[in-house]
Amino acid sequence: MRRFSEQMGWAVDRGGFAIEAAVDERLGFLRKTYSLLTLQIVAVGAISAAIISNESILMGIVNLFYTSSKGMFLYLGAVFGVSLLTRSMLAGDKSIGVQYSAAAIWVVFLSILVAPICWMAAEATGGYQIVANAFFLTLALFGGLTAYVLTTKKDFSALRGALWMGSIGLLAIALISYFMGSAGSIWMSVAWLVLLSGWTLYDTSQVLHKRAVNQYVAASVDLLVDFVYMFIYILMILLQSSSRD
Repeated sequence: MRRFSEQMGWAVDRGGFAIEAAVDERLGFLRKTYSLLTLQIVAVGAISAAIISNESILMGIVNLFYTSSKGMFLYLGAVFGVSLLTRSMLAGDKSIGVQYSAAAIWVVFLSILVAPICWMAAEATGGYQIVANAFFLTLALFGGLTAYVLTTKKDFSALRGALWMGSIGLLAIALISYFMGSAGSIWMSVAWLVLLSGWTLYDTSQVLHKRAVNQYVAASVDLLVDFVYMFIYILMILLQSSSRD
């Protein structure tokens, strides 16, 4: 599910937005943002692999979020907690060390979410090929959406209201399904993926139009969360599709 950190709003530095900066400053900002995003994605993969290799930690996470009767509520509480904790830490006037600490919190939290899903997908299909397929499909989709925004420089801020409504609606459906004891369908996963594609367009345009050039850490975190959740739902779609064969 979509995290709530970005929508709470980050403080904007008085230096102006990236789109208004000189070309060299804007390009430098984009390089920092996407270099940091790449490092964060690698870190999520490495930490997830470490969690999977440690059976006691892995099963503890599985039992906490996936087999516990309170798993959904623990998950939602964790998302809200991480978002609230890191919101002020990623504000433009905080030191770079504090901002990196907030990014690290998100990396660890997302790794905790990703690891058991990858493990369960591998157990269900007999290997991690499905995980690799999901990762490369995510790269292609996320990269295509990112390239479109950065080349056209379009501002997708107008999507915010619709994306929020869609997020709330899908979350409500997910909670109803949870209380009814039914598993999510492949169409629910597709709906989340479409919604995340919209959030990716929105967040990428925010990088250009609503971020100052010193806010590359916060910008990278927004994009990281989009990428990881997109990966999760693509993996779920592949897994649900394979179970139908």
